[in-house]
Amino acid sequence: MLKAQATLECPPTRESLQDTIQELVTRLDNGKSAAFARRIGVSKGTVHHWLKDGGTPTLPALLQIAGHAGLSLAKVLTGDLTNWSPPADTCKQVTMLFHRSTQRAPRRTLDWDDIRSQLVAMQGDLVPVSVAEAARRLNVDVRQIYQNANKEARVLAERWRQHMRRRGEQSVERARDAIDAACQDILSEGKAINLREIRKRVPQEVLGSVKGVITLLQEVRGRLEAN
Repeated sequence: MLKAQATLECPPTRESLQDTIQELVTRLDNGKSAAFARRIGVSKGTVHHWLKDGGTPTLPALLQIAGHAGLSLAKVLTGDLTNWSPPADTCKQVTMLFHRSTQRAPRRTLDWDDIRSQLVAMQGDLVPVSVAEAARRLNVDVRQIYQNANKEARVLAERWRQHMRRRGEQSVERARDAIDAACQDILSEGKAINLREIRKRVPQEVLGSVKGVITLLQEVRGRLEAN
């Protein structure tokens, strides 16, 4: 738009733009502003604002007007309608101006025999992987894996559940040991065992890795008090 403005013989004015829009409404849609508004994709009130209230169209609206009229943006801005007549097929021109590709990319063909083989290979990984991670590696939707390789997916899912259960148990044991050591330290200082004192001594990553920290604390405190 700035490039076009630099080549204009005279700068555009609001009045000339208003006159141009009025002329286009008259010649494209027989003076019916509602029809013109539908043509360029704005409300009737917007066109009324341009024509009666001195409003100025936005750049997208100006491009729509230019496309439907078969005019350059510069001519719309300056009101240069010399030798202009309404185009026979404005829809085609606007389609070309605002072309958007609606074609979808070709659908990917999946080799499920190969995918199943890769899923079986993942079952032997030292560190188990979830079905979601397997899907990410293979660039396949999780639902497609369950639909087309259900047996292999269920094996991966079971290994992952067992892996996560073991991790949870290990986290609980690590947290219990840390809380136990912290409680003994608290007692040695002659202080009362409470969660605030525990948080001072046990890293947050340890406490945050388990659920039921209060239950663990009560368990450890009860055992220490019993001894």
